[in-house]
Amino acid sequence: LDEETASHAWRLKVKALNKARKASGTINSQASGRFFTGVAEIGVANTQGLLRYMSFGAASFSLVITGDNHLSSFAKRCNSNISGINDEEVIEEAMRRASAVKTLPFYDPFEGSDSRPQRFDVIIHPYALRSWVEWLCMFGFNGLTVHEKQSFLSDKIGKLITCRNVTIHDNWAYPGFPAMPFDLEGASRKKAT
Repeated sequence: LDEETASHAWRLKVKALNKARKASGTINSQASGRFFTGVAEIGVANTQGLLRYMSFGAASFSLVITGDNHLSSFAKRCNSNISGINDEEVIEEAMRRASAVKTLPFYDPFEGSDSRPQRFDVIIHPYALRSWVEWLCMFGFNGLTVHEKQSFLSDKIGKLITCRNVTIHDNWAYPGFPAMPFDLEGASRKKAT
């Protein structure tokens, strides 16, 4: 457990958010951000003698830059301790995207008299895909929902469920994130594909 993260490091948060605010002003935009730090403990026990416990810290800095055309950009970093977050990197990424977005034409798909459905090409950013996969993992790949036949994966164990060029890894020891060596039932975790 990182003591700096546990102390909430409020000075580092205020400094980072103020830098973001000043940077957004240089391109006539608004900044809004969230710098979170926290510590948690988790314990699992049962009547069979299982007893598992751990404490961990977590930190994340997310930033949205919104321009006068109402288009926005986003950047985020997470780590198990606050010193692993480079606030300059987050600000630079969000500002780079915000500057690029300003060059795009604004198109309102709901404006106009044509009410027919329209088709759009879409590029899904990794941030958006991450959120989708996170929810998919929590509620679709969850062993209990599979067992209770509430998951789209029920009755599909051992079968191909995606195209062959998609591989999803579950690596509980991924660097920078709280490494929880057991699941919520106390079973030891291992890397899975």
